Amino acid sequence: MISFIIVNYNTKDLTEKAIKSIMNNCNRDKYEIIVFDNASSDGSREFFEKYKGILYIYSHQNLGFAKANNEAFKYAKGKYIYLLNSDAEILTNNACKKVVEKFEKYQDVGILGTKVVYPNGSPQPNVQNFSKPITFLLRLLKLGQFVREKPLLLRALMFFPYKPQFVKSYLSNFDKSISEKERYVAWASGCSLVIRREVWEQVGGFDEKFFLYCEDEDFCLRAQRLGYRVLY
Repeated sequence: MISFIIVNYNTKDLTEKAIKSIMNNCNRDKYEIIVFDNASSDGSREFFEKYKGILYIYSHQNLGFAKANNEAFKYAKGKYIYLLNSDAEILTNNACKKVVEKFEKYQDVGILGTKVVYPNGSPQPNVQNFSKPITFLLRLLKLGQFVREKPLLLRALMFFPYKPQFVKSYLSNFDKSISEKERYVAWASGCSLVIRREVWEQVGGFDEKFFLYCEDEDFCLRAQRLGYRVLY
């Protein structure tokens, strides 16, 4: 069984789309859906408490992404834990089946990062190398966001002899020969991340000192130190 965990924070309509996408693309007896609500005030509680086919957990305070997932895991029964952002949808047919097949094929893989695409079908960068001090500096300067939002600039940078690592990462996602390629990676985004239950338990879940962002990178690093690999 796959335990889907969706953290909701004032995203009622998006979360419902995510739930429906799971229900429409996975066999009912092969999954469970856990929605953990970080004190939403948009009517989510009244709506999801009556929603059939899910386990809904409401928190009276915003715990952040890391702790919310950790709390939700306490209720999960599945062999695989699938973290799915509330604004994401399972678009491919037999998504659940494909995830299980990959884990059965690669016994050394503890974490699976899926391909993620924008609504227009273009690849969304969701795998990276581990961060370095320069990486955080670029994030603070929002250079990555600036480049990411300008596809024409990205494509122009393809012809430059020297490219910063963050540019290479984004370019790799625009290159279909790479974005379509199954491969081992350093870490993958928590927006669509599948983790073996035993890996989650051995790593100890997310580090709750991270309120939002970087908890997925840290988790992948600690899992690899235990001998597990991350597959894209």
